Amino acid sequence: MIGERVVGSRIYDHVSGHFTRKFLKEFLARARSSLVLTRQSYRCDTPHAKRLMEMRAEVESPDVLRVTHQTLDVQALPFPVHVRQAPRAEARRLRCSICNRLRPKGRPAWCEPEEIARPGETSLVVHTVCPDCREQINLRRQHGVFSRVHVDGS
Repeated sequence: MIGERVVGSRIYDHVSGHFTRKFLKEFLARARSSLVLTRQSYRCDTPHAKRLMEMRAEVESPDVLRVTHQTLDVQALPFPVHVRQAPRAEARRLRCSICNRLRPKGRPAWCEPEEIARPGETSLVVHTVCPDCREQINLRRQHGVFSRVHVDGS
């Protein structure tokens, strides 16, 4: 079972991409320093569905930060969309770790996965944080707020 392999392991063993790790590190640091519930919405799709999720971090004791994830909404995709993490040199697309949009390498536009994926294709991706999500994070950082942000891919 996946839970048995994840619970108690280092969180960064399950996170890829420089910007994604940086975001998570800042999110957790804010949760530790604020001593209040800290939240962040994000997308975590399955091949068959868009899933809007929320990550929550809360200090339980000086040595324990509890991180939980909750599903907020699920919507069926028109066809299965498969992605796989790949080494940077092999990846053909970038994938935002927060809104889940994809950007083909060498192109400026970020799109919903089902807009550029083809049925039966597996997209090789490298995880990052797109400019729109980075801007939202920077605005919240400037205002000292890390809470719910609506991510709908628009």
